[in-house]
Amino acid sequence: RAPLGGADQRRERGQLEKRVDAVAAQKLDRVVARAQPQHGVGRALGEWPVVLAAFRWLSLIAGLCDQGSVRPQQFGQALLAGFCSASAAEQSAMAVLDARLRDSQNIAWNTDQVCAQMDRHVPDFSYVFRQPIAHWRQAASGGRQSTEHWTQVIRETLALLGFPGSTLSSTNYQVCAAFDALLHTFSLMTLYAGRLSGMPAVALLQRMARESMFQPQRDQDVRLDVLGFLEAEHGQWDAVWVLGLTDDVIPASPDPNPFLPVAALARAG
Repeated sequence: RAPLGGADQRRERGQLEKRVDAVAAQKLDRVVARAQPQHGVGRALGEWPVVLAAFRWLSLIAGLCDQGSVRPQQFGQALLAGFCSASAAEQSAMAVLDARLRDSQNIAWNTDQVCAQMDRHVPDFSYVFRQPIAHWRQAASGGRQSTEHWTQVIRETLALLGFPGSTLSSTNYQVCAAFDALLHTFSLMTLYAGRLSGMPAVALLQRMARESMFQPQRDQDVRLDVLGFLEAEHGQWDAVWVLGLTDDVIPASPDPNPFLPVAALARAG
């Protein structure tokens, strides 16, 4: 075979080297990805960022509509929440507005003041933001309503905000699906919760999210799992490391059912 030479051959050799490097880099990325640990310990649904953002927007809107004003902290948390239709530039501007809120002497912000600040810093998103406020105010005008009513209002309000944004990771997609399932459960709670106004409805849904555990599906390529005892049950691995064992952890502290006789629990083991 003749050695590569000349301009054309040097160019072909350069292109071949780039292709080889690209293939090698892809294989390396796959190896590194497999080495990354999969944290399988579930946590409360309400602690996942996308659900937390939903509640920060809902708390701001419900507070403005039901109480007429919100604390600066509520306003600022919503500004930093994300997962809405605001562009990257607008989210940066909202972060600047949050910093100015911290320096402000106001202890409460009413609807007109909030909208004025949004008009000044993020005029495009401010137009979007006014729509869910108007929608919530109209939905709340009938007074106390069923959880089924508030479920529909919450879904529509979040949709008007552009929630959960234009792009979602696989994990956030699963979290949103779990949140939607929780909303369905919430819609069936009228007999338990009675008829509610807007803010108590949001508070009840948030409490349910804090009490609901969620764990995303495991990536099949992951080679290392970090799991709690409950998540590890019935699992099979080539090797297992158990960390943090003390007499406070194993055996677990007994937690008997208060509605069953102690003697019956003892017989059942």
